[in-house]
Amino acid sequence: MKKIFKRYLADSEKFERKISFIFFFSVFMMCAAAIPMYVMMGSPSIVIIPTAATLILSIVVPALAKGDDYRYAMMFMGYVLYLFLPFVFFFTGGLGSPVMLFFVSGLFMFSVFLRGKIKKIAIAAIAIEYAAVIYAGTKLSLELRGDGLARGFIFIISFLMIVFIAYIVTSILSFVNTKEKERTESLLAELHAKNAELDNLAKIDPLTGCYNRRYLYEHCNELIPSSSESETALCVFIIDIDFFKQINDTHGHSVGDTILKLMVHLIRMAIRINDLLIRYGGEEFVILLPNCGIEIASQIAERIRSLVEGNRNRENVHFTVSIGIAELRLGEDMESLIRRADENMYIAKNTGRNRVVA
Repeated sequence: MKKIFKRYLADSEKFERKISFIFFFSVFMMCAAAIPMYVMMGSPSIVIIPTAATLILSIVVPALAKGDDYRYAMMFMGYVLYLFLPFVFFFTGGLGSPVMLFFVSGLFMFSVFLRGKIKKIAIAAIAIEYAAVIYAGTKLSLELRGDGLARGFIFIISFLMIVFIAYIVTSILSFVNTKEKERTESLLAELHAKNAELDNLAKIDPLTGCYNRRYLYEHCNELIPSSSESETALCVFIIDIDFFKQINDTHGHSVGDTILKLMVHLIRMAIRINDLLIRYGGEEFVILLPNCGIEIASQIAERIRSLVEGNRNRENVHFTVSIGIAELRLGEDMESLIRRADENMYIAKNTGRNRVVA
């Protein structure tokens, strides 16, 4: 029993699920206690059979519910409140029966699942039905002094007051629960946004603002199979700043950082809007050019080389780049593609620098 309560009433469980479990458990306990009593008292089968059926339903219905689907729970609650409890109330002594105590708690739990007009209509229907049942039970089952009509009127008013209080209480609890849900959803949305922002930052090079190597490997794993399947061309550049170590040694790392930022600016002026610029490491950059053959890629690479060579920056530091190009071959993977581009870049370095090799 302790394990069951820990399972269904844990903090991780939703409010509605806890309420439905409490309702099912209460019905089960009530029926389990009532059936032996009915048998010992020699009660007719018209009372025992519905009680046994309700006990079975209190076990079966929770098994039918999946996830956040509370339709079966609401149907069962409606059956208990509208049919079973009035029936038991009438056949077990009217107001002398403890059924009324269970009804009030049951009404509270049932109301949690209802909203707006449906809630008002459902509770009004219960109020009318129980008013009639209380009056009939008072007339037929109780031997009290005084006028029967007056007694019935008093019981009806008392009952309506109980219903009204239950409605107010459940409305407040429902409102609190809704606000708690909204707050939780807001916090989750904020958390997802922060996680997305952190994930994005993890893919951005903080110095130059372009993508980093992590993004390259993630994106290539999608882009290369897509290009192979659609049989569209894909080219890769490896760009390396010539004599960058000498620039750092001569002018300092702050100037070197400025050169890297300038490089990104010049490259973006030359490439197309769909091309992807990645800082591969140090002074090396990789560019992915989807839907681009070797001829167009060579023209873009030459434009980059020319822009860099003709640049006049504030630091008055002249620098050039060596660029290696490779075009995706059928069945080739990312590592092989980048390795061929890198080999061509080193050929450009070894044959005089400031040139493009495809």
